[in-house]
Amino acid sequence: MLAGDEGFDTILVVLCRLIKAVVLIPTHSTAGAKETARIYRQHVSCKKGFQRHIVCDRDPRFVARFWQTLHASSGSEVDFATASHHDTAGAAERMNRTLEEALRCLVDTKHSR
Repeated sequence: MLAGDEGFDTILVVLCRLIKAVVLIPTHSTAGAKETARIYRQHVSCKKGFQRHIVCDRDPRFVARFWQTLHASSGSEVDFATASHHDTAGAAERMNRTLEEALRCLVDTKHSR
């Protein structure tokens, strides 16, 4: 992903499997567990409340003790997707592909002007 004016170079993808909603949060690839938790609270928890069940990939930001403690204190259950169970993270992977295609079109359009 290309960095914008704010230097964002990564997107945190949050999916609600119940209502099929998606929240796309611009962030930095250098963001650690505390920063990721802060932007998650700011963009998701503050607006929609804490979720009861969360499935994350095994990125170090989500495996970190801070992240797990944050959700344990809210009563959320956190499960981690495994590479052998593609259906667990399938919706997120599909969203990532769709987002990547949309960003490619946007970048191609901007560069062709």
